[in-house]
Amino acid sequence: NIRDHSKFGLRFVQSISATLLILMISYYVFPSLYLGRGVLLFTVICATVGVFFWRIIYRSIVKGNQLNERVIILGTGAFAREIAREIRDRGDSGFEVIGHIDEQNKESKT
Repeated sequence: NIRDHSKFGLRFVQSISATLLILMISYYVFPSLYLGRGVLLFTVICATVGVFFWRIIYRSIVKGNQLNERVIILGTGAFAREIAREIRDRGDSGFEVIGHIDEQNKESKT
């Protein structure tokens, strides 16, 4: 999904930018933290590559549903259906709806 990839890219750039800003402020406030020429750039490049590949691996694990918790929703009303729809629409929620229990204690599968 292009929307998911663009959100991922935007969040990734935001996180790297925030990290750089924090490091720049830290180096300004505490000049004794100076590491030497090129160390910051090398660290940022390594961290960027590492975080990028970690996010790809993490997303594949989450999208693959290997870690999902199976849940049964109590109720079959509009609110219960809305919760089930939200869980199904969000592939990374960590939950898998396997059914509903209605008011008469009869189980219905979704």
